[in-house]
Amino acid sequence: MFDIGFWELAMIMLVALVVIGPERLPGIARRVGLYVGKAQRMLATVKEEVNREIAAEELKKTLARQSGTDGGEFDFIADAKKELQDFQSSLNERIESDPPRRSPPSRSKSDEDTRRIGGTDTPPAKVAEDAAATTRSADRT
Repeated sequence: MFDIGFWELAMIMLVALVVIGPERLPGIARRVGLYVGKAQRMLATVKEEVNREIAAEELKKTLARQSGTDGGEFDFIADAKKELQDFQSSLNERIESDPPRRSPPSRSKSDEDTRRIGGTDTPPAKVAEDAAATTRSADRT
């Protein structure tokens, strides 16, 4: 900041000692030190605020650049949304234009039993009779 070397500082201290006197020099040096510290803190605060403002301006410029006409990075989202809306409208038109279809015939209890047995067309009562007959014939032998 100030280009003051050792000899310039020593000369300033010697002049201050002669002008102020040895009794008041320590108190004045203390006050000067406090004021210099306050000035440094204030300067650091101002510098930090300026840096924040510069960063905010850069961010605003970046956002303005990206939201402008040349910032088409997010156009694919709008395209996908339009395609989905077109697909939905075509489905709605198709549902409205097609007549309702008849529901498939309901299954009876015997159909469910036949499926559980393993897909054979034999009713469960007949399967049970055949199993009992097989067991009786095996007991006889």
